[in-house]
Amino acid sequence: MNKITEGSQLYHYIVDDLSDPRTADWFMVRSPVSLFLSIGAYLYLVKMGPVWMQSRKAYDLKNIMIFYNFCMVALSAYMFHETLVTTWFNSNFSKVCQPVDYSNNPQALRLANVIWLYYLSKLIEFLDT
Repeated sequence: MNKITEGSQLYHYIVDDLSDPRTADWFMVRSPVSLFLSIGAYLYLVKMGPVWMQSRKAYDLKNIMIFYNFCMVALSAYMFHETLVTTWFNSNFSKVCQPVDYSNNPQALRLANVIWLYYLSKLIEFLDT
């Protein structure tokens, strides 16, 4: 078997067999390609941004950044609240060692949603660079 076929089989094993079927349709979850493209775009803009702005006047982003920071604080507060409710205040959740719950239990899905929002918030935070 050649290396391309082996790599393809490994990719499909990870994406199809190991992935959580409950989250397969969620934005930027199904495949790692979107994450790598986002990181690539970020690195490109970090490298090319100073070149682009070299002969230009700086943009006035004060009001946009205030709004952005307010939204990120609100999102972080919401994620903190949801995490507390689904873990710490949930009597069925072990504080020591909680196994992964792949069921369609509403609490498990709620926690998965919070983790997904956290993941998206890290991608959104690329913007403040």
